[in-house]
Amino acid sequence: MKRNERKRQTLRIFAENGALTAHEYAALAMVFPLRRSYALLNRYHKWRLLSRTQSRATGRLVFNLTDAGRARLRWLQGNI
Repeated sequence: MKRNERKRQTLRIFAENGALTAHEYAALAMVFPLRRSYALLNRYHKWRLLSRTQSRATGRLVFNLTDAGRARLRWLQGNI
């Protein structure tokens, strides 16, 4: 899968499903091994496309789409 295709897929998954853990995202996007999904989501967090918080209930990191991520998704849908 090309870089922007994976980005579009990832941002679309978050737009449709809301906040997700890396485990939930990996299952939806079929990204394995799990450490690969963590690396991908952390990169998108660094680029400010996703926000990242820690769940109080489980202690796991939870990622969510930011406004910049929504804007990037709109751009990707129109240009790819």
